[in-house]
Amino acid sequence: MSIARKIAELGISEILHFTRGDNLVGILQRGGILSRALLESESAEFQLLEYVGDPAWPDRSRDAAWWGFINLSIETVNQTLLNKARNNHPTQKWFVLSFLPDILTHEDVHFTTTNNAYEPHVLRDRGVKGLDLPYSVTYKDLKGNTHKRHRELPKSFPSSHQAEVLYPNLLTLNYLRAIYVENQDGFLHASSALNTQKFLNVKSEVSLTPIIAPEKFLAHIKQECF
Repeated sequence: MSIARKIAELGISEILHFTRGDNLVGILQRGGILSRALLESESAEFQLLEYVGDPAWPDRSRDAAWWGFINLSIETVNQTLLNKARNNHPTQKWFVLSFLPDILTHEDVHFTTTNNAYEPHVLRDRGVKGLDLPYSVTYKDLKGNTHKRHRELPKSFPSSHQAEVLYPNLLTLNYLRAIYVENQDGFLHASSALNTQKFLNVKSEVSLTPIIAPEKFLAHIKQECF
């Protein structure tokens, strides 16, 4: 089975990435999301990219081997990390970028059972075999406790809300399908950013209207533990 067929079978509609207001401006200026490793080599060329390199949480050492990849999620945000990010940046507005599921078919994309930093319990792989991992019947958390997929989860939702898609280097806005905001203030902020930034390396100008959708900032976190 191909990845494209697997995407259709599961009914996956979008791949998500949350970011804060400062980062949104840098992402739009660059025309895509950069991995931490790529950002460090390019930040001097772009005035606003320094914001993208400022992580939402201070310690990223546990997944240092994966700084060349962008962390995404399938259908639902990683609410655990989003909540930590909010605590570290309490005055910031937050946005969820939605990308076409086609990006899962791209070269060197990895998939995980849960948070990529949960060594040694996280499992990861590429291809169709890799895409099966987020939908595993069982998975282990940071402490090694075994959980099983909850019976109430929608078919397209990963078993763990912390399951990740690891996308290499640069995810261009050519695949951007929507920008979700929580309220009117977020709508105005995103609209202003979209209207003022020049989009580099984007085939067609990004002309999206932000969508007020507070539900996109929540995760389906039901789980069962053995």
